[in-house]
Amino acid sequence: MGSLDQHVFAACVCVVLLAVFSAVRGDELDGVVVPPAPANGSGGETPGHWATRHRFHVGDVLDFKNWNGSVLLVLRADYERCGVASPLVLFADGKTHNTMFEFLGPGLHYFIAGSPSRCEAGQRMVVRVASCGASAGAATVPPAPANGSGGETPNKWAMRHRFRIGDVLDFKKWNGSVLLVLRADYERCGAASPFMRFADGNGNTDAMFEFLGHGLYYFIAGTPARCHAGQRMVVRVAPCGSPLTSAPAPAPADQVVQPAAPDQSVPSPHPWRMVAYAVLLFFAGFIFTAICIFCLMRCCC
Repeated sequence: MGSLDQHVFAACVCVVLLAVFSAVRGDELDGVVVPPAPANGSGGETPGHWATRHRFHVGDVLDFKNWNGSVLLVLRADYERCGVASPLVLFADGKTHNTMFEFLGPGLHYFIAGSPSRCEAGQRMVVRVASCGASAGAATVPPAPANGSGGETPNKWAMRHRFRIGDVLDFKKWNGSVLLVLRADYERCGAASPFMRFADGNGNTDAMFEFLGHGLYYFIAGTPARCHAGQRMVVRVAPCGSPLTSAPAPAPADQVVQPAAPDQSVPSPHPWRMVAYAVLLFFAGFIFTAICIFCLMRCCC
């Protein structure tokens, strides 16, 4: 085997190993599923509008499996004109079946469908990604619905969203004081001994609250009557660095977890995957080392 053939062989082995690692990594990712563009005339939510309702951080993962075709990460100019000729990243194109995209840095990310016609039909979106510990923008908390309106309660709203350390809530629509309390006071709407009282109009009109740690946070209205009417909510905040896969499932009212309990919303990796990953890394290192020694011996000889 000639020197050139040896180098080609080594390069091929390295490419195969990288492909195996990418497959293992893609199998472990679990992303938030991005909705496709609504059918003509259906009046559904577009991916762009969906993206504005959510907050994303470095490490979060999107799954574009419902886009049913290639997805492009592009520059802003190509996003605005649905230009597909020069994407930064092309995936889910049939050749690469991976539909996942992981945010590795903060900033604006522009996604469009690989087909210009589907892009023009609304299958595109801009995602703002914040670094963990920096808020992607304050989220306005809705008030309790008026009697008989059947609207969404603040607690149900909180169940639909994902929060991390550094995220900020804006309670301006609660139109009164807001209390951060213990679980017991949350369940009985007890306003006598709050951890924190804000937006009360008594020199503390700031309605913003920033999450500085992970866990469960219990908010109630300062007026017991409004609290009993539904103006209260429990917010689960994930630790910095843990991927957000989906909104936490609503907990029954009589099974609210204690504030000191660690966050359990993100499952740990399966043991067999960790073992498989370790074995792959060991053999990759062994094969790579053997190839390097073989090439050096041939060159010296």
